[in-house]
Amino acid sequence: MPPQKRLRGPTSHASGDAATIEPRDSLAVPPSKLTINSDIAAACAYRGAVIRRLNTLSLSGLNCINDAVLARVAALPRLKTFNLSFCNLVTPTGIAHVACGLAHLQKVTLYHCSKVADDGLSQLCRLLTLKTLEIFYCKNITDVGLQRIAAVKKLETLSLVYCLQITNAGLTFLTSLVKLRTLSFSRSGKINGVGLVHAAELEQLRALDLSACTTTNEGLVYVAALTQLRSLDLSCSYRITDEGLSHLTTLTQLQSLILRMCNNLTDEGIIHIAALKQLHQLVLTQCPQFTDAGLVHLADMQRLEMLDLRNSPSITASGVSKVRVALLHCDVKH
Repeated sequence: MPPQKRLRGPTSHASGDAATIEPRDSLAVPPSKLTINSDIAAACAYRGAVIRRLNTLSLSGLNCINDAVLARVAALPRLKTFNLSFCNLVTPTGIAHVACGLAHLQKVTLYHCSKVADDGLSQLCRLLTLKTLEIFYCKNITDVGLQRIAAVKKLETLSLVYCLQITNAGLTFLTSLVKLRTLSFSRSGKINGVGLVHAAELEQLRALDLSACTTTNEGLVYVAALTQLRSLDLSCSYRITDEGLSHLTTLTQLQSLILRMCNNLTDEGIIHIAALKQLHQLVLTQCPQFTDAGLVHLADMQRLEMLDLRNSPSITASGVSKVRVALLHCDVKH
């Protein structure tokens, strides 16, 4: 085990991997990972805690963190993973400190950072090694922000969850992110999938999350062009019908399909799903129009490992029993 760094400073508290800083007492801190998640005193104490070997830092939940603290964090040259969730005082100036000082960052998480809007994202284009960017509930980010993100050429994972001002027009900027493997627009209600007409260039895309968007049958035409997809989440897509599912039969590499709460899908849609022979996971929960008759079409899907039929009221115990007999190696949930 490598030797642990010992710090002095004002009060803080620790749990597991979390660092704690006690008044005038030394404290052993894991050399590569630090989570500060306690009180204001801990955040203030952090200004003197420059741990040169640190590569992972979470300030999640510390709503006292401001731009001045981030200027101190920028002195951590080896930091690769940084979580700023619920840091509501952070502005684009603070993000600029991060982008200028932390040249080796590979992952940034921004959750409920209300002041980090498009200007903040424009600073991130300086992070030439950034591979993962997770943005949740940052409601001031618009299509302009997507244009800024598109300059981060090494991005492999991009999550823009509950970013309500992003539209289909913004998706046009993503075509330059040719290394992108995972993309999520969950709960970004102005995305209906049509903007993915430009996504055919994303040849490395393996996972797409359009849950709780306004995806339409037309949008699924463009999703179908992403033939390397392994995972697709269309939960709460109230506008798609069986016709839309017919387009997805081109996704021959698909291993996971989630159709939770898709109210307009019927047994005919299950016929199209059954054509996806590589599926390992299929979620059909809370879909009121699926019946036992539709389940019959799943009998030949021998690669299925998990089938979730819970809370689909028209599916009976008898129908589930027959599926279990046909798919002996599948965990069927009902």
